[in-house]
Amino acid sequence: MKDYDDTLIDSHIVQIYPNNVVLMTESFNGLRFVVSSRDFLFLAHNRLDSAAGSIELAVVSTEDPRAPPSGKHVRGRIIVWMFAAR
Repeated sequence: MKDYDDTLIDSHIVQIYPNNVVLMTESFNGLRFVVSSRDFLFLAHNRLDSAAGSIELAVVSTEDPRAPPSGKHVRGRIIVWMFAAR
């Protein structure tokens, strides 16, 4: 993923759940003086429909004791993020 986004510091899966749901953490460098670095903990659900040639992705922040804020970054919050492509 770092090949696509040079602000990405780290990205890893905390847990994989049934039905294409994953609990993930990601941390990003800030934009120097504009925004400080952030980390995110979120649930992501994806659905791929090969026959229709489509993909859908939905992401929402959550809390989990297995991935507390690091203290190195500001914990960001994703209210809801959705993406669909065909």
